[in-house]
Amino acid sequence: MMNSSKKKIFLFELSDIFDGQVYLPYSSGVVWSYLNQKDFIKKNYELKDWFFAREKSDSIIKKIKDPDILLFSCFMWNWSLNCEIAKEIKKKYPQVIVIFGGQHQPLQEKNKNFFKEHPFVDILSHHEGELTVEEILRRALEYKGDKKIFRDINGSTLNLEQIAYPAPPRKRMTSIEDQPSPFLDGSFDFIVKKNQAENKYNLHATVESARGCPFGCAFCEIGDKYYQKIKTSYSKTKKEIDWISNNKIEYVTDANSNYGILFDDDYDLAKYVCQKKAKTGYPKAYRVTWAKGQADKVLKIAKLLEKYDLQKGMTIALQSMSQTVLDIIKRKNVSEGKLQDFISKYEKEN
Repeated sequence: MMNSSKKKIFLFELSDIFDGQVYLPYSSGVVWSYLNQKDFIKKNYELKDWFFAREKSDSIIKKIKDPDILLFSCFMWNWSLNCEIAKEIKKKYPQVIVIFGGQHQPLQEKNKNFFKEHPFVDILSHHEGELTVEEILRRALEYKGDKKIFRDINGSTLNLEQIAYPAPPRKRMTSIEDQPSPFLDGSFDFIVKKNQAENKYNLHATVESARGCPFGCAFCEIGDKYYQKIKTSYSKTKKEIDWISNNKIEYVTDANSNYGILFDDDYDLAKYVCQKKAKTGYPKAYRVTWAKGQADKVLKIAKLLEKYDLQKGMTIALQSMSQTVLDIIKRKNVSEGKLQDFISKYEKEN
């Protein structure tokens, strides 16, 4: 039986539904996995519900009773719906703490007017959210209505009377390999059981064999200097592929921003995915974002994935042919000669 004195957490990572398929909520998943290993979380908090598929706001809102914490993972595709849900729940439960994390809300230095436009949000969590949200939830145990208790939490911006109070950025986590996984610690079992009970969707998984990118493209959140050092988790990802295979998840996206840039590790992981499909039939597809400017290397991986019908075709990262645009977005294309060489190699391999 659940302890009724525990504070109630509701997680939101709403994804669109395509032909009955929807993503497992990976971003909120890694945060919740990190939190749920902490004794003070297990003792004082209860995960009441986890919303991962787009529904009408009214349908979601009516399922939320007496919340203490709302934690939203925000992206371009769910931003408006997140705001609508948070705004209405805040009206109904003024004391609820609304936390927005993810990629869509502005960073500390760019959010001066954010809370005037979004007064229903209490705290923004920036960049990697695990440690920041942990500190917010520790302080929330002492929260009596005065939000000043949340001042100066690194990696966050606090809303006080619609004025933004940014704290210093938080240093990156030293490793992602040794952090808990929502696939492996049982967190996603919550989603699988909920989905089975409602008999709703085919689930699509995201794994993260590497986090970070050496490039600084202005249009990309991972292009922030914060993420320029690549950190890997290949051993953990293989175990997650085992879970995915055992649970018959058909489609997988690897969030590695430059698959093939660490060729030996990426090729080894691709071989492992192929072996799992050959043995179990799952996953049926493995989608990656190819490394830029390394046609020979990524072609070898692509041919392997295609052999096992895990992926078809190649992408070339050509953002624009306008030099003005390229200057603004801090991006360089491969030279025209090299680009033609890439295309010729890919066409030769069909």
